[in-house]
Amino acid sequence: MDNQYKSIGEELIQQSEGPKRKKRGKSDGLFPYIKVANMNGMSCRAITDWLKEKHDISLSLAMIAKVIRESDKRCLRLFEEMHHKETLLYASIPLSTQNTTSPSSSSLFNKAEFESRTAIRADIKSHLLANECGTRNQAEELYNELIETWFSLPELFRTECQRVVSNQENNNEHDDRS
Repeated sequence: MDNQYKSIGEELIQQSEGPKRKKRGKSDGLFPYIKVANMNGMSCRAITDWLKEKHDISLSLAMIAKVIRESDKRCLRLFEEMHHKETLLYASIPLSTQNTTSPSSSSLFNKAEFESRTAIRADIKSHLLANECGTRNQAEELYNELIETWFSLPELFRTECQRVVSNQENNNEHDDRS
């Protein structure tokens, strides 16, 4: 065996034994926007060409097609991540009126409702100010992250995610009855 390959192989094994971190790729970061562009009628080829020409981002035609083909699964995964944060947020707000029983009824699908449900009323605010430990900081961090991550996505994408989540719930109910 060539020593060069042995050295590379040993480095690879060392890397694989280290801490695992999931790095999100370009397709994950661009997914919501690729989905909306496709919903607006842009072809996979046009998306690939535009990304390359305008931003020097290389995503293959096959990758764009895969992102679109797997869009329901990706919508669910992203929504589940955001819904988990929403649940943690409501748990960290004393006297929260949020009911988290059904994902499709999540306030993540209505920004005004989300802001209303997360508004810190004066009577609770004094409690949070008196309790400067992690609860207030956690609530603020979760709120800001949801606003900056979820609510900054195109409304058409969030509406599509709502459709996917609702369909998933309906399919699960149908499966439960069978």
